[in-house]
Amino acid sequence: MGPLAFVNGTTGDGQNVANYTTNTILYADFSAVNAGQQYNDILFTDKNSDGVIDCATDDNTCELADLLTPVTYAVGTTISFNHLLPQNFGAGQIFMPGQPFIQGQTFDAVQDFSKGPMIFAPGVVFAPGQNFENQDDFIKANIGYGALSTFPSAETYGMGADFSNGTVTLPGSNSYGEGAKFAPGQVFAAAQSFNGSNTFGAGMEFGGVQNFGGIFEESGDLPLNALTTGTTDWFTILATLETPAVSRSIG
Repeated sequence: MGPLAFVNGTTGDGQNVANYTTNTILYADFSAVNAGQQYNDILFTDKNSDGVIDCATDDNTCELADLLTPVTYAVGTTISFNHLLPQNFGAGQIFMPGQPFIQGQTFDAVQDFSKGPMIFAPGVVFAPGQNFENQDDFIKANIGYGALSTFPSAETYGMGADFSNGTVTLPGSNSYGEGAKFAPGQVFAAAQSFNGSNTFGAGMEFGGVQNFGGIFEESGDLPLNALTTGTTDWFTILATLETPAVSRSIG
C-alpha cells in the first residue's frame, strides 16, 4: 500500500477534522508490540503549518521525533496519534465512580475519589497527599504519585510507577512493574514483588525477607539443529535454532 502522505486528526467523536498543534506532545500508541514501547510520548513539529502529520518523504523531513527505542510489531497492529487536552481541577473535586481521566492528566491539588473506583490513564500525575482509598486502577504505565499519598494494600502498579517525589504509605504486599522509582527513606511494612529493574532511593527499609535474587532474564533451553562445522560465530550458532530465541523476565 505504501506510506501515507500525511495523517490528519479528528475531533474526539471522530466526526470532524481537527488540526494538530505544533510543538506539542502526541501520544503515539500501538495496539500491541513485540519489542519496544507500546505507549510513546512524541514531539510533533508542524514544519509547514498545515495542521497534519507529514512523514512521507524521509526521516529527516518527518514531523515526528524518533522513538526512543526500536519497535517491532505483528501484521494487523494499529497506531494512533492523540493530543489530549487536560483539564484544570481545583482542590477537592468530587468524582462519581467510573470517572475516566485522559492520558497525561495532571492534578495540582488533592481530589476526592472516595465515592468509588476511578479509571486512570497512563501518565497521570497526582498531587502530594492524595488519598487513594477505594481505588485499584494503578496498573497503567508511568503514573506519577505525590509525596505523603496513601494507598490500599495488595495492589498492582504498572511499569514506570513513580513514587520518587517523597515517601508514601504502601501497606501490605504489592507488585510493581519494571522501572518503578521510590523516594529516599521509603518504608515497606511487608515484602514486595518487584519486576525488572527499578530505582530505590537512599535509606529505604524493606519489610520481611525481600527476594531480589529472583529478578532476572533468561532464555530457557533453546533446541538447536546439528552443526557439523566448528565455528566461533554466534550468528551461525543461533541460526541453527529450531525456533527463534525469546528472552523472558523472571521476578
